[in-house]
Amino acid sequence: MVGDVVASAAFHHSGAAAKLVHNFKYRRCMASGVVIATAMAAHMRPEATVLVPVPRALSRRILHGIDPARAIARMIARHRDVEIVDVLSGPVVWRRRAGAPQHARKPVAFRARPLRPRSIDEGHLVLIDDVLTTGSTVAGAIAAITSFDSPSWRRSGAARAIDARPTISVLTATSAGTMDPGARTFPREVA
Repeated sequence: MVGDVVASAAFHHSGAAAKLVHNFKYRRCMASGVVIATAMAAHMRPEATVLVPVPRALSRRILHGIDPARAIARMIARHRDVEIVDVLSGPVVWRRRAGAPQHARKPVAFRARPLRPRSIDEGHLVLIDDVLTTGSTVAGAIAAITSFDSPSWRRSGAARAIDARPTISVLTATSAGTMDPGARTFPREVA
């Protein structure tokens, strides 16, 4: 079955917007982060109830001292009545993909944490990421969230019917490649 995920970006990844993201991701310029988060909050869907940051690889968090998506989610949550849930864990290292052609960008193998809050299945999730290029990173995150299932989750009584899945949208600071600022819909597999 195919569903739709709407991806929205506050800016096109060029000029001043690209510099804002670069300064935030690689120089930890929090003033840039505030500008980014404010613009992203204006593009957030009104039905959003849960922000899910797409985590940066552990090696890059250590190297650069920041997880941009998590920091942006915190800034947005200060101004909106939404919960932040760190349900995804990413790999320790993944290869740099900036500038790589689309066929070389395989989805990142995220894992959903074993005990996720009920709000994940009951709300409208907004995946928060810094840059959307081909969608392979968010595709990996969506796959991890929608395919999550475990015996301990089912036994906890928190699991809902097998066909009940959260509604998901994606919100990024900038879009690179062919996506223009605003919204884009792309299909996803629903388990």
